[in-house]
This record gives sequence, structure tokens and C-alpha cells, in this order.
Amino acid sequence: MKDNIKKIYVIFIKYKTKINSIFRRISRVLDNAQGIFSKQARNQRRTIEESAVGINPTYGRFIKTINNLQDTYGNAIDSFAFGFQRAFLKPGAESFKMGDHLFSQRFAFTHHGIYVGDGQVIHYLLRKGIVKTSVEVFAEGMEVFVKDDTDSPISYTREGVVERAHKRLGERNYNLIFNNCENFVRWCRNGADGA
Repeated sequence: MKDNIKKIYVIFIKYKTKINSIFRRISRVLDNAQGIFSKQARNQRRTIEESAVGINPTYGRFIKTINNLQDTYGNAIDSFAFGFQRAFLKPGAESFKMGDHLFSQRFAFTHHGIYVGDGQVIHYLLRKGIVKTSVEVFAEGMEVFVKDDTDSPISYTREGVVERAHKRLGERNYNLIFNNCENFVRWCRNGADGA
């Protein structure tokens, strides 16, 4: 796999100008779609979600499911448009704070986790559920990045975020659309207690 990545990297460097041009065109096409995934739009959706829970808990869960679906779709668009560049061109974060929303680029998606200190990350895996591993295991050889607090709002103390992540260790209810690694991280940082 690493040899294939090296070959792709060599091709990328050789044709960097043409590839960047293609990415710019793709980005322009996706600009309209990205609008619904902007920080402002995401914050508006969360406000609506909170209001919906106040009206009726069932309605609130429905709105939360729709929001999770939009976040998952936004993650896929982000990976398609910027993942290759992020994987090979941008440096990763060198130090993390407890409660940070970490993410690492994979081939066609990004993987998300909560930094819990001492070089450890709690994250949701398809087959293993919610696990605690080293940053290196989480990264799978790729760079690790931190989402800023405006893109991944934080409603709890950093210690509270870590405590929430620990509470769900061992859970095995992964769902690609409704209960994935990014949904887990967002719940830890700003989700409702009943989630």
C-alpha cells in the first residue's frame, strides 16, 4: 500500500500544475454544495435541532438524524474535493490538546476521533466499535489534523469532552450514515446528553 501511495505521490508531483487546475475546477463546481456545509449553516442546523428537541423529543431525534446525514455528506464532499491535497501537501498538527477533534485523511473519506491525552485517541471503527488507541494507530500512517472550535463547536469543558468519550468506550452500534466516527466526535464535543 505504501508503495502505491509513493507512486501516486510521484505522479502528483510530476503533474502538480495540471492536478491543481483540476482541483480548482472541482472546487468551483462544489462551491454551491459546500454552502450547506459551511460553519454558519452547521451552527444554524444545530440551533434548529435544539429547538426541535424542545418541541418534541421524537421530532428532535429526526432533525438530529437529518443533521448527521448532512454532516456525513459534507465529509464525503470535503474528502473528494480536498482529501488528496490534504493527504500529501499539508503538514499535520504537531501537538494536541485534550478534547481536540482530530481527523485523518483516508482514500475516500476522513476518519475522526477525540484526543484524550497521553498520545491516545478515542474513535469509532466499523468492526471494533468505539476504541482507545495511540495517535499512530488512529492515523494509519497518514497526517493527523485538528478541526478548529468554530468548525467543530465545543459546548463542554475539554475534560468533559474526554469524559463523554470514555463513557461510550466499547459501544458497537456503528452506522455509516447515522452513527459514524464524526457523529461520535461531534456528540462528545457538543451533543445532547440523551444522544
